[in-house]
Amino acid sequence: QRITGAVREGDAIVFLASSGVQTNGLSLCRKIADQLRQGYQTPIGHGDPRTFGEALLAPSVIYVAFVRECQRRGLDLRYVAHVTGHGWRKLMRLEEPFVYEITNPRAAPALFEFLIEAGPIERREAYATFNMGVGFAAYVAPQEVEAVLRAARETGYDAWLAGHVRKDGARKAVVVPSLGIEFAGVDRHGGLLGFVVAAGYPGPRGRHIPSRRAAAHRPEPRGARATLEGLASLRTTPTQT
Repeated sequence: QRITGAVREGDAIVFLASSGVQTNGLSLCRKIADQLRQGYQTPIGHGDPRTFGEALLAPSVIYVAFVRECQRRGLDLRYVAHVTGHGWRKLMRLEEPFVYEITNPRAAPALFEFLIEAGPIERREAYATFNMGVGFAAYVAPQEVEAVLRAARETGYDAWLAGHVRKDGARKAVVVPSLGIEFAGVDRHGGLLGFVVAAGYPGPRGRHIPSRRAAAHRPEPRGARATLEGLASLRTTPTQT
């Protein structure tokens, strides 16, 4: 059954949790590991007992079962999106201009807080690069939210109502008011992603990593290969205290 992208003003945005970095942003993770004294053995802290390497090796979540179950129950998934490369900017992948307002973002998981500090990475840039705890988004009619959440949870996914879609003329953006983050989108080549990241959100401790502009069509450099090379040095022995 095809999902055609028939999103309408007022539709709800349901988030499904990720397990961690999953499959995108790993080249940057490897670069950060290279500058850490303990490398992949560095504890990530923030209430998480794992090391950096252990957190990166968490298996990726696959969302096929969620989509299949929603369709089996006759629920109308108007659009779905993997939150992968380009982070939360992927939420506005549709060609038609909408504002995707995220009013209920969860706190970023410990791994991402660790990455922001260790980079250091500006928080806005982190949301433009990593999934920040969100692996998948579903766009549904408001009256179907509870049924979609139930389908997700009964198939083993952690899901929640995260926001809504609204119209604002020709404006296309992802807005997260509680974080002071906004990404403005530009359509190119039939709806493929092209982005300009809005300015105005300070990074941690005043440090700044320049935001990406017009990031469409720029592949993450050697992502899978870099990951294998970096994790090849991972040791599974417990960190000494």
